Amino acid sequence: IQHPFADDENICEDANFTLSGVNFSVAKGEVLAVVGEVASGKTTLIQGLLGDIQTAEDTVITKSGRVTYAGQTPFILSCTVRENILFGLSFDKDRYEKVLEACCLGPDLQMWPAGDLTVIGERGVTMSGGQKQRVSIARSVYANPDVALFDDILSALDA
Repeated sequence: IQHPFADDENICEDANFTLSGVNFSVAKGEVLAVVGEVASGKTTLIQGLLGDIQTAEDTVITKSGRVTYAGQTPFILSCTVRENILFGLSFDKDRYEKVLEACCLGPDLQMWPAGDLTVIGERGVTMSGGQKQRVSIARSVYANPDVALFDDILSALDA
């Protein structure tokens, strides 16, 4: 996996943005955590799995089923909290309530004037970083994916 600007001389002449020797598989039901120092390639690995960056010609990335992604910077739409979580999926009240509980959104919903029907401003400007991240995590969980990729999703959350 190679960073898209690895060959750009204007970025940094001596920088090497290539991950090599990475080989793993994850069976259904298993959890894999990739840990390492800052700038060690964790996010680059996820970007490669998502197909967001260039991979070497001999790289084989196989994903089966539905994949969700929640990153370091939450993606928030200018719509209601519920619409941000459902993200176009049909509303299943039981599953939705379980997701709200699992993602600790109850106190936030009580705080917002219209609960989960509260309209979020442009890119979530009316929400704290932790609230945006909890909504982003809830979106991934609600989608009930076969593969869920999370990238440093807990850093914005309060203890």
